Amino acid sequence: MRELIARGFNNGRLGIVTSVLEQNAFEMPAIFRYARDNKLIFDADIPIPRGRGRNCNREEIARLAKPII
Repeated sequence: MRELIARGFNNGRLGIVTSVLEQNAFEMPAIFRYARDNKLIFDADIPIPRGRGRNCNREEIARLAKPII
């Protein structure tokens, strides 16, 4: 990531895409700040109820994610 930023790819062409989970919700503010400070696109979503996402507690994740996204 540092090399891509150093080469100027952080002008709207480089971003961070992640899912908000119960296990990582507390990390989202720091990831968002990193993206903002480095001019990166930030995209965080909650899992869809398919595949492994079917076993996620979507209500709890949505509650945790609300102040973030």
